[in-house]
Amino acid sequence: MDLGAGPGLDGTTFTAAGHSYVGIDLAFGNAVLASEVQIRIVQASIRALPIRSRSFEAGWSASTLMHLPSESASTALAEMVRVLRPGSPLWVGLWGSEDERSVTLRDETAECCRPFHLRCLERNRQLFANYTIVEDEDRWENAAPGEDYQIFRLRIED
Repeated sequence: MDLGAGPGLDGTTFTAAGHSYVGIDLAFGNAVLASEVQIRIVQASIRALPIRSRSFEAGWSASTLMHLPSESASTALAEMVRVLRPGSPLWVGLWGSEDERSVTLRDETAECCRPFHLRCLERNRQLFANYTIVEDEDRWENAAPGEDYQIFRLRIED
């Protein structure tokens, strides 16, 4: 399950590797784009997934939780955990910052503004530890001073 799938670009890689794939994305347009390449995207909010509990064996979320403030990110993470089976892996990647901050950037292609809530590695680690087992983490420094991309390998508790 890809949580915050966008137009399903990662889905083509998963399906090419022989995995079943379902993406979730808030934008209907992304579901339409994904369908053009036979990728299944369900339009829904990751804060209220229309999916039966313990339905999936693995989860993937790249650059999604950073668009939610901490309280909403916590709700979304609880939902992610709910739909994954005990013992399942969950990989999460998100932009972060040493000096936690929120910024809103104008997205000219979508004609809207996109919020970014950048949290430090420790704060994200604690968020994930509230719901999962944090098995591994890494951070890649960004060209912008004080910013990084954080990658977490999580495991759903039994």
